[in-house]
This record gives sequence, structure tokens and C-alpha cells, in this order.
Amino acid sequence: MNYLLSKEHFLAHDQLINDYKNLICYYADFKLYRKGTAQNDKAKQNCHKYLISIIVNKNILKIDTTADELMLDELFDRIK
Repeated sequence: MNYLLSKEHFLAHDQLINDYKNLICYYADFKLYRKGTAQNDKAKQNCHKYLISIIVNKNILKIDTTADELMLDELFDRIK
């Protein structure tokens, strides 16, 4: 059986890979810099942007987003 992906699925998959690469870099920066510093805040904003994009693309691909949503909650200290 030959299953072809739609253009939307192909682009979502490609974007998902790139978003995870960027998230890894910015999340490392977020953990590295002290809370409240400009660098930490910028890294946090970038992590937020990439996590939202990851969740949207995973929804397109019908992949579970629970882990990404938990990471988003952790990013904004919503988990105690």
C-alpha cells in the first residue's frame, strides 16, 4: 500500500522537526540564565513561541500533545 501525505501534513511534519531543534536550543538557554534576567525572558518567549507551533503542528498530524502542554505549563510555573 502506498500512502501519500498531503501537502499540509508534509509541511506540518517538516515544521515540527525544525521547531523541536529550535526549542532544544532555547530551552537550554532558559535553564542556563538566572530567572528574571533579560536573557532568560527572551529564551522563555522563544520557547513559548516554538511550543505553541509544535502543539499546532501535532494537532494537524493528530499526535498527542500532552507532554508539550505540560512543558508549556512548567515554563510558566503553573505546575507546583
